[in-house]
Formats: sequence, C-alpha cells, structure tokens
Amino acid sequence: MPTTRKAAFAGSRRSATEAIEAQVQGGELYHVTLLIDGNELIPECTCPWFLDNDEECKHIWAVIRAASARRMLPERPLFLASDETLTAALRRRR
Repeated sequence: MPTTRKAAFAGSRRSATEAIEAQVQGGELYHVTLLIDGNELIPECTCPWFLDNDEECKHIWAVIRAASARRMLPERPLFLASDETLTAALRRRR
C-alpha cells in the first residue's frame, strides 16, 4: 500500500437509493460511495489504490466507520461484496 496519509472524513449524505456518499480528504479529495444491496455492501472510491487494486482502501474504511458512528448504516449485518461484484462495479465506472 502507498505511504499512509491521515484521511479526514469530510462529510456524507445518505441517498434514497440505499447509498451513502462521502468525500474523504487524503492527499486529494476522494469520493466514496457505499451501495447497500440487501445484506451486501458494495464500496467504491475514486482513489488510485482502489481503482488499481480492486480492494477496499483506507478511505472506504473511514467512511464505513464514520457512517456507523453516525448510525447511517442499516441495523442488520452487512457483508462486503464479493470480488466479482466489486469488479463489475469498477467496470461500470470506467
């Protein structure tokens, strides 16, 4: 993983389509989306680490923690999306 910089949670909003969108200030301002599909959590981030590695980055984890602390996540168990779901989501973004 690249050199770690402190990421600050800049803000979020929950949309009507079961998604949480946030901006996280790291080396740059990154946009993070947490899509909630049933019990599956599908994260997306605009940072190079996520786009290059197809795995959750520190910005995604920061948003998950902040959303949980603000009780923005559903009160049921959520599971991270499978690799296939993440890959499909990335293909839609590119």
